[in-house]
Amino acid sequence: DSYIRDTFKMPKDMTGIEFSGLETVMKNLNQAVKDIGGARSRAGMRRALQFIKKESLALTPIDIGNLRGSVFTEVTNEGENIVGTIGYTAEYAVYVHEINKNYTVGQWKFLEKPIAENHDRILAEIVQEIGLK
Repeated sequence: DSYIRDTFKMPKDMTGIEFSGLETVMKNLNQAVKDIGGARSRAGMRRALQFIKKESLALTPIDIGNLRGSVFTEVTNEGENIVGTIGYTAEYAVYVHEINKNYTVGQWKFLEKPIAENHDRILAEIVQEIGLK
């Protein structure tokens, strides 16, 4: 099995919030990844996360902090599962993501939107990397 997880990592002294929205999209995406090829999709997972990162960064607001610089991707194994995680570590990331405000550059939902709107492209990135047509 393979999974993509979107995350905002919060410092230990914060509330420990983990952003894990888009349940239906993520469930469908993860099922499709599982159907594609399980363990063979580790490189595809990295490629998909890089695509999401690029799309997310284009929407990430710029103000005075380091939000864009705090983005990370990680591919890990959890048992038989390959798990892709993308998130932002800046302490205020979850608040910027969830507050609808007119930003001079960027917008809210900067991680959620690229995942929700690019389901097919994300799968295509994985398929292309593992060589399925």
